[in-house]
Amino acid sequence: MSIFSKLSTTTFVVTAGICLATAATVIYVLTKERERPYNEIYASNHSVIEVTVPTEVVGGIIGRYGSNIKQIQEVTNTVINFKDQKIKGDSSRIAVIRGKPHDAQKAESMLRSEIADRLNVTSIDIVIPNSAYDSIIGTNSNNIRMINDVSKARVNVEKCYDRDTTATTIGINIKGTERQIEIAKALIDEKLTELEALGKSRHNRLFITADDQQTSTSNGRRIEKLEATSQDGFIEVFVSVVDSPNRFWVQPIGVKAKELDKLISDMTDYYEDENNKFANQILEKLEVGTLVASPFQLEDSWYRTVVTAYEEDEYDPSESTVTIFYVDFGGDATVKRKEISYLPSEFHHFPFQAIECSLHNAEPKGGGYQWSKEAISEFEKLTQSSQWEVIMLKIVESQDEKVKEVEMVDTKGPTDINVAEELIASGFAQRIRSEEDEQTTV
Repeated sequence: MSIFSKLSTTTFVVTAGICLATAATVIYVLTKERERPYNEIYASNHSVIEVTVPTEVVGGIIGRYGSNIKQIQEVTNTVINFKDQKIKGDSSRIAVIRGKPHDAQKAESMLRSEIADRLNVTSIDIVIPNSAYDSIIGTNSNNIRMINDVSKARVNVEKCYDRDTTATTIGINIKGTERQIEIAKALIDEKLTELEALGKSRHNRLFITADDQQTSTSNGRRIEKLEATSQDGFIEVFVSVVDSPNRFWVQPIGVKAKELDKLISDMTDYYEDENNKFANQILEKLEVGTLVASPFQLEDSWYRTVVTAYEEDEYDPSESTVTIFYVDFGGDATVKRKEISYLPSEFHHFPFQAIECSLHNAEPKGGGYQWSKEAISEFEKLTQSSQWEVIMLKIVESQDEKVKEVEMVDTKGPTDINVAEELIASGFAQRIRSEEDEQTTV
């Protein structure tokens, strides 16, 4: 055999060996790449940042139902999860941020800022006049909820049933950062100023007492009844929801307003317990007329509602469409079946507080039944709908058992404002009957 042949044979063997080794290496690498956890591959293209969150602020950082963390994720386009295990020898938790480098750094900055703010929390106690309790709380706790939401502080007012009814002041505890406390105090001062300006001593105002509030029944259920005790027949109410000047809902003012606040607070506490919420979402029978508990889309509170329409989803019953009516405030909403829950009987006894009304002797300009958006907006402004401001109402006649035709007057200003007359003067409405016919009818 020639030297060339030997070299050729040797070269072939060596080359083949190199190729086999290379192939084996490639296969090994591909196999290991396939075995790599997904999060490691993800991390190779994104930043992964870990932030230690002290145990005392974990709940606040996450927020109710994860609202705070979700907000940071949405703003920064990142994903934030908490490791299951706690730090050894410490009760702190580790938040893991994943995202593009710039986004992850922004999320880290926001998270650390939130932690710093919540660690720098202090608490102060203030007092307000006893007579200011209703104004600070607001109907359905709207005012106190607004103060909490705007200031981001935790404002706790002494409960009406816990306090000494003979006391002249009520205690309020405000917890938060220095800035949050300042904002909360300013908002409380603003409400006190409004109360002082409004005054509570006008003689033409009628507050309904517990004995005065009677109820009627509808479909076997009790509905609060408007019952005047003054000679002029006027009643103090809040306008809660407006569809149009011919269809809106009011709530009578009195002790029942406080009872409603407590009912909603108790319901919300009940459904904040996930065991209650999810266990009760299983409704064995759902049909028109069924009383259920429903959250309001813009709030965290739970309310009593009744089913007014139901469209079954055959493939996924939890996705069935349900139309509900808020029995204590008025107004309709469309939700998924999975969003509502069974209403325990303990929440049934309280009379429905929403009373449907229609403005007397007023119809849209030009006739008919269709009110313009501008007219509805003006009516809401005149009646201060959903602002829980007092307006005087007088029942003129009842269309049926449920709907009342009413006259409405705002008496808070220097001169009284008749709502119907103001709509007519502004060109949004016209009289159904002339003033002469009205006087003849009366």
